[in-house]
Amino acid sequence: MVKEFTAGKIFNPVQGRLKKPFLRYSHIKLNVPARINNMVFDTKTLTTNIDKKRYYAGEFVFSVNANTYANLKIGPNKKHKILISKKCKRPSLVIHAARMMQKILRVSDSWWIESNNQFHYPHAGLGSSSSIISAVCIAINEAYNKPLNERQLVLLISQNHGEEIKNEKMRLIHVQCNGASPSVALYKGGMQVVCGEADLILREDIPKDHVFIFGIPKSYKKYDAKSLMSMEEKITFSEMKRRSKDYSNQIAWKVLHQLLPAIIHKDMKSIGDVLEYYRFETGSLESDVHIWPELKKIMQKLRKKRDKDTEIVSTSSCGPLVYALTVNEKKIMRLFKNLNMKTFKVTPNNCGYTVLKFE
Repeated sequence: MVKEFTAGKIFNPVQGRLKKPFLRYSHIKLNVPARINNMVFDTKTLTTNIDKKRYYAGEFVFSVNANTYANLKIGPNKKHKILISKKCKRPSLVIHAARMMQKILRVSDSWWIESNNQFHYPHAGLGSSSSIISAVCIAINEAYNKPLNERQLVLLISQNHGEEIKNEKMRLIHVQCNGASPSVALYKGGMQVVCGEADLILREDIPKDHVFIFGIPKSYKKYDAKSLMSMEEKITFSEMKRRSKDYSNQIAWKVLHQLLPAIIHKDMKSIGDVLEYYRFETGSLESDVHIWPELKKIMQKLRKKRDKDTEIVSTSSCGPLVYALTVNEKKIMRLFKNLNMKTFKVTPNNCGYTVLKFE
């Protein structure tokens, strides 16, 4: 059942001690990368912990420069006003992040905040909602001399996650979050494996000679998160439980014996083999096509195009975004455009968030 809540509500408080906040910057602007969700290790857990809002599904992700910025200006004000720029396309997410940090830091300053995604494709598979929340929380934390450490921020963001409701500025709905979006922002390494309670167990760089080509199919719509979540609960939750029962052992074996060694050795071909198995052989695509009907046909065509120049062709999260990791961008751009998709290129991110301006 989809549940609404007020922006800023903290379901799972920060654990451990915080450093005392100290205002280091009165103005800061930064970018956080986006994550590509390549595979989830145990889909069943995404359907069973909704009340606690803590998930243990695990995931393997890439970090890419499809950036989200946060621009924060701080001034003295005992009423601690939070002012949101009119340029914000998703203000409820910005308010949620700011109010959470306001409750945690307990500082008497006013904040003016602007934050947006570079590519405005909400709920397409790039973790754009979590990226906005991450960008705002990280900017505030950075401005106050990092009172929260990386682990505390990852858990705060992932275990209190929410997404916007159409025409609502102060209400959100809860959507599952494993913690990879804040993880790629806060930790270096463009390939990350997150398991358990958003525990980062492996990270390696993506080879710098590779680029990502993204494609957005024609069937993409900017669904309201509440509507999309309702559809997923009705249509895909039962399938996610069945897939977990049928394939969890095989997935665990492949992750341990094939995926993790391939990541360590930067063997992108072997990584692509595991991702192809996950999408085509475990029912992942079968679930996604209920909402994105073009996706399976597109992926079937792209599957045949994997070669020594394009070692990985897959989709992110539940779609509909598809991508190729390649050293031959012109060929893949033509291919994606011929499939009638909106197409754009991004580069790997191996460094986490980047501070653009501070004073």
